[in-house]
Amino acid sequence: MVDKKQKILVLEPNKVGGELGDRSVRTLKAIGYDYDECRKALVKMVIIDKLPFNFMEGKGLRLFSRTL
Repeated sequence: MVDKKQKILVLEPNKVGGELGDRSVRTLKAIGYDYDECRKALVKMVIIDKLPFNFMEGKGLRLFSRTL
């Protein structure tokens, strides 16, 4: 059984400047899936990019949504 409150660990790339120039450093971060946050982000995308509402009915978006 999977605990839905359990977080996933991911490595996020960060650029750090120094004497030898920029270098890539990774930071460990715990993330979790939040349905409401994903929905809000989708709504913002439709509004900001002025997408038609039928964009939400497309096969590509449904395929993408299944992978979340």
